[in-house]
Amino acid sequence: MTPHQRSRMPVHLSVACIAVLLGGGAAGAAALRSENESGYVPSARIELGTNHEIVLVFLGASFCGASQRKGFDEVVEQGKILLSNQAKKDGRTFRTIGVALDWDTDKGIEFLEEFGRFDEIAAGGNWGSDPAIKYIWRDLPGRSAVPQIVILERQIEETPRATEVTREVVLRRLHGIEEIESWVANGARVSFGAATPKEAGSISGKDPLVQGT
Repeated sequence: MTPHQRSRMPVHLSVACIAVLLGGGAAGAAALRSENESGYVPSARIELGTNHEIVLVFLGASFCGASQRKGFDEVVEQGKILLSNQAKKDGRTFRTIGVALDWDTDKGIEFLEEFGRFDEIAAGGNWGSDPAIKYIWRDLPGRSAVPQIVILERQIEETPRATEVTREVVLRRLHGIEEIESWVANGARVSFGAATPKEAGSISGKDPLVQGT
């Protein structure tokens, strides 16, 4: 098989789409959302000096039925709001990144629009995209599954001449609807500063080969 032939095959290495049929988490998120009808409002900013930033990365795809389950968009939206409030109370800035692991960028952007607003979005490239390389395969490696939320802590040094990320670690990963709904139902709490660079680079396990689109 040539590299060109292989690139056209809809096969993803060590990939899983996680679906768990639970109703409580979505219902709880819907109730919480009624208290925050405006939804998450992007407000990520970097100021001169030392910035301590919490980042929520949502990874999903339109080809994954679990990511499109009714009510799950509200769960993710509440996770953004709750973690943003926690970060700001702790004196940290907050950023959200939405990633759609679709081949087609238009489909990916349309999919992310269902989950409210993000500070940044990325779509296209499937499992070989830059965000997949960064958050799953190489830079901050972890389990290759969607839907997934990755929570990071960064220390950013901003000067008039440059921006330098001096620390970036994974605080927590949540895989699949069950874990994400449970996390949000319990207040979307995360212990800031708990991870170390060594821990951030660990891999918590790989899924068996799954073929799909």
